[in-house]
Amino acid sequence: MAGLIRDVFGITTGFQGALINTFARLNLEHVVDDVNDETLDPWSELQHKAGIGDTTPLSPFMEKELLKDADLSLDGRRFEEATGFRPGRIC
Repeated sequence: MAGLIRDVFGITTGFQGALINTFARLNLEHVVDDVNDETLDPWSELQHKAGIGDTTPLSPFMEKELLKDADLSLDGRRFEEATGFRPGRIC
């Protein structure tokens, strides 16, 4: 899936392990700030290129409160079992 997203949309994605997840949870405010810094300017540019004003209700801005009690990672084994998907292989 990551390869397809990269090829179709030009968005590089990746997967992080438990260590990165733990670090992110311990530094959630800084992580959210960094993610917002990375996404808000490109989002604004996309809106401008598409002729969409700044008044749209859609925004990539993330509030840290939305993530503080949420899982930042998941175990993909159940997904693989249910769908037959295997990383690195197109189903």
